[in-house]
Amino acid sequence: MIAALAGGMLLLAGRPQIVLGASPLLVAAAWPGVRRLRTAGLPVVLAGVLAVAIGAPAMMTLAAVYPETSRGGGMTAGERNLGFIGPSTIEEVFLPTDGPLQWPEAAAYPGILVFACTIAALVLARREPTETRRVIVACFAGGVVALVFCFGERGPYRLVSSLPLVSSFRVPVRFLGGWALGLVIVGGLGLAALLRRVPAPTAVAAA
Repeated sequence: MIAALAGGMLLLAGRPQIVLGASPLLVAAAWPGVRRLRTAGLPVVLAGVLAVAIGAPAMMTLAAVYPETSRGGGMTAGERNLGFIGPSTIEEVFLPTDGPLQWPEAAAYPGILVFACTIAALVLARREPTETRRVIVACFAGGVVALVFCFGERGPYRLVSSLPLVSSFRVPVRFLGGWALGLVIVGGLGLAALLRRVPAPTAVAAA
């Protein structure tokens, strides 16, 4: 039910980059079910069908207006590099800043607590179960890739920015959402690891 509702709300946003950005997390969530199709495959498929049903209104609307609003034909490197992270805007990554030259919709400052919990997760990863350790490494790596892509055509993003679908993205700074999502997941696992290592009253107070 949670997967169906989350998938439906994802589609209701009606933005291709949102679906594309969430695809690694969706694949990771569905993979255990795919590996055990006999026992868990049906719920995964059912959740997908329900998600499509929930998101159908937005998808139908998008299909109607997409031909008139699409940049699917691709853009030049300059057009794709609008609002990239640079020396004058790097603080958006680490500080809650705003102003005339900022992109408020891309503001993704996770907060000092999230950074602290992320560091704790990376430090304690060796002592965590194998599956948890893999999630920590994968989500942190994905976040770093998203952060690097925020630099747009001046960074490694230029190696993939001309690919189909990606070539219609025009604001690299929006990849900050992927950076923040990676830190939030890793930070949550770090907080859980810390709470397992303290007495119960302390854990309750921390929660």
